[in-house]
Amino acid sequence: MSRLNYENRLVLALVQVLVGSVSQNFRRVSLASEEDGVRLAFVLLEDSAEDREEIADIRARFEALMDTPTPVAIDVLVANEKIRSIPIIGRVVFGRKWMVGDDDEDWWAP
Repeated sequence: MSRLNYENRLVLALVQVLVGSVSQNFRRVSLASEEDGVRLAFVLLEDSAEDREEIADIRARFEALMDTPTPVAIDVLVANEKIRSIPIIGRVVFGRKWMVGDDDEDWWAP
């Protein structure tokens, strides 16, 4: 399987597990395929035990969809500054359209 096909399968799996799991507190979710596994990065507006528990559940459901055991690292960043100023790794899989203080046309910008 080509690298692109592999990464597309990872993105599809993540999108599948995100359905119904994303709260209004989620600002961005991205995925990076790395040499030794996969890294999922979440940007939250505010720290929330409930959302951190949901992220752990997302990880478990994501791992269950892998064909072979794959290490999955999780990064959680809590930030309320403009999304454009936040470094994002890999492919953005979910992006909140806007929030107060963000420029409407910049919601998608990495």
